Amino acid sequence: MDGTLFVYSKQHRLVAFRSRGTPPGSGHPAEWHRTPVCVFLGGLSDGLLFADFAPTLADAIGHHGWSLVQPLLRSSASGWGTSSLKTDAEDLDELLKHLHDDGCPTVVLFGHSTGCQDAVYHLKHGAWSELVCGVVLQAPVSDREYFATLPDTQSKSDAAHALVAAGRGHDVLPRADSNSVPVSASRWLSLAGPDGDDDMFSSDFSDAELKEKLGHINIPVLLVQSSADEYIPRDIDGAKLVHRLANAIGPQARAVVLDGAKHVPEGDHAEKHVDVVRAFIAGMQCSRSRDDSKE
Repeated sequence: MDGTLFVYSKQHRLVAFRSRGTPPGSGHPAEWHRTPVCVFLGGLSDGLLFADFAPTLADAIGHHGWSLVQPLLRSSASGWGTSSLKTDAEDLDELLKHLHDDGCPTVVLFGHSTGCQDAVYHLKHGAWSELVCGVVLQAPVSDREYFATLPDTQSKSDAAHALVAAGRGHDVLPRADSNSVPVSASRWLSLAGPDGDDDMFSSDFSDAELKEKLGHINIPVLLVQSSADEYIPRDIDGAKLVHRLANAIGPQARAVVLDGAKHVPEGDHAEKHVDVVRAFIAGMQCSRSRDDSKE
C-alpha cells in the first residue's frame, strides 16, 4: 500500500498507516493529508493489514477523496488482553487529535469485530468524537456468546472473579488458561462476562437493553454481518440479530447481510463488502468540527 506511517502518540509510541486519498486528477499531492479519513479498527489480535481487503478498500474510497488510516492501539496484536475499551478510546482520541491538527476535516470509524465495541464506546466517551460523521460496524458479534461455546470459559471466569474480588483485577490469568496471551481478570470479564463493558451485541439482550447500549449513536451507521461468521454460535440467527442492532440505533442505521461470508470477508464476499462500504462513505454529506473550547 502507498502511504505514510506516522507516530500519533509520543507517550506510547503508537503509529498509524495512512493511505493516500486524493482521487486521480484532483487535489495537490502536498494536500492529500487534508482529505477525510476512514479509521479502520481491528478486533482481538489484529494489527496492520489484518484483512486482505484493506488495499482494495483504500483504493475504493480513495477515488472519492478519502484515505484509509490503520492505527496500532495499545490493544493491537497480543496487547488486547491487558487493555480495555477505555484505553482504546484514549488512543483513538490521540489519533483523532493528530488527524485534526494535520488538517483532516472529518472521520468515519470502521470497526471490525471487537473494533465495533471500540467505535460504539468512543462515540459515547471519546473526547474527540465530534469529528466522527459516520460509523461502519462489520461483524458486530458477541464475544460473550462465542466464549460460552468454549469448554474452559467457566474456569477462566471463576478465576477472574476471584482476582477481581480480591482487588486484583489488573492481574493476569494463568497463561495456560488464556492461550498464551496475557489476559487480565478485568479484561476477561469485560469480554466473557454478562453485561461487561464489551458486551454490546449479545442476542439475549432485550430490545430495550440494546437501545440502552447503542441508542446514543446519532450519526449514520452501516452494519455489515456475515451469514457464515464462524464466531456466531449456530443457534443464533446473525441476520436477525444485526437488524435488531440497527433498530436499536435508530433510522440512521442500515443493516446488510453478506450471504455465505466469513468473519473477515474473502474473495467475492470481500469485493461486495468493499463496494457496500465505498457507497456508504461516498454518500457522507457532512463536515464535523471540533468545538475549540473543548481542546
